[in-house]
Amino acid sequence: MNKNIPLAAKPLLFVTRMLLRIALSSRIFSLAVPLPLLQSSAIALYYGLFAPRQPRHARLCLPYSREYSASPIPVHAKQPIIARKRYPCLILSLLFCTGLASGQEATAPVPVTVKTLGALQIDPLYSAPATVISLNHSQLSAQINARIESIDAQVGDLVKQGNILVHLDCRDSKLAEQSASARQKLAQKELKRAKALRHSNSIPEQDFNKAETELAQAYIAIEQARLKVQRCRITAPFTGIVTQRQASEGELATPGTRILRLLDNQHLEISAQAPADQTGSIMAAESLTFKTGAKQYSLKLRTVSPYINSKARNQEVRLVFSDKKALPGAAGRLRWKTGVPHIPADILVQRNKQTGVFILQKNHAHFVALTGAQMGYPAPTGSLPDDAQIIIDGRFGLTEGDAISVMEQ
Repeated sequence: MNKNIPLAAKPLLFVTRMLLRIALSSRIFSLAVPLPLLQSSAIALYYGLFAPRQPRHARLCLPYSREYSASPIPVHAKQPIIARKRYPCLILSLLFCTGLASGQEATAPVPVTVKTLGALQIDPLYSAPATVISLNHSQLSAQINARIESIDAQVGDLVKQGNILVHLDCRDSKLAEQSASARQKLAQKELKRAKALRHSNSIPEQDFNKAETELAQAYIAIEQARLKVQRCRITAPFTGIVTQRQASEGELATPGTRILRLLDNQHLEISAQAPADQTGSIMAAESLTFKTGAKQYSLKLRTVSPYINSKARNQEVRLVFSDKKALPGAAGRLRWKTGVPHIPADILVQRNKQTGVFILQKNHAHFVALTGAQMGYPAPTGSLPDDAQIIIDGRFGLTEGDAISVMEQ
């Protein structure tokens, strides 16, 4: 057949063979393409592109010599006769070559690499933004009308519960206490005399009841006066830190006048904002820690708020310190581990709107969907055994049931 190939078709034949072999070798497949098939394709391409037009009644045929021609139409020596439409030859040749290569590719196995699940699985570390907050940040205010004599605590001072922080002018309150005490003594004497007269039936019952009432009111008045005297001194309701000073010495304070602000540094909690779909893993976590800077603190879960922020899709998580405590206001990250084996996020693939992994099963790829898996997040291994062969390289182009060949790493 090589003798019948036109000289002009030989370069095209060479190019066709090279292109086919390069295309096949790029897929790591080998194909021994029969030379006659390639030659036929090259000749068809040549005649489809370069052969001159022939009369309408000419029929498609291969090159032949004058002595084998049975047609009454004149035939020139070594001159091919083809149909007026040359494009069908070109299209059929291209389809033949393309189908030949694609058929070989479809049957060849896909090269992949694999690793056992046991070598891949991890215990992922989750985190969420968190802040140390105080349960008490109180505003200390005056409760009586009095002048501020002295403020004995400054911003940043650490004070203990019961320490006197502010002195108010208490002279009016003390005088009121003395007056109430005198009325109480008088009421006691009046009631004592009324009781003596009552035994002799010398006092009306109404006067006796009035004496008892006046003594009771005197007791109330003296208690009120003593309470005002106590309010001349503002004490720390709990151990904490003075964070603000809002008044000055010499000012006239009225009930409600703000003087100091005190922060409780003993009753602290961690407030963390965690994604709503991760709060379950927090409740199941085997360890919870708060990391701020280079320091780390152990925590215990107190509660997960049953409320979801509609904008951020977060839930607030409250935790308490197990041992040492961070400073109030410290910002950091809540970190936790679940102790459940997971597959790394970069191994996961999606097929038919399901997320999972491809495993090696009898030299074929088998897709296993993982419950609760999401792209971008580590996924629980579920019921996969530790010796399952997970496909690593080559997994993105696989489909269920593809033939695969394992390459050495």
